Amino acid sequence: MKDVKFFVLVALGCAFGVIGMFTPPIGVIDGSVLIMVGQIFLLAAGVEGMGAFYQKGLKKITNSLTTSKK
Repeated sequence: MKDVKFFVLVALGCAFGVIGMFTPPIGVIDGSVLIMVGQIFLLAAGVEGMGAFYQKGLKKITNSLTTSKK
């Protein structure tokens, strides 16, 4: 399920990038908006990375506990 979510989000990101290249801007995008979007992307990547890191550690601990019981 996570693989499907990953590929869908990558495809959507690429599609938005291509559409954004060919769509003329309506007005001026302020620099603070660009900084805010960058910070939101950075926060989302950090949260996703921490989740993956701790899930991997939890899986390692669970595996070591189950093998020690046998």
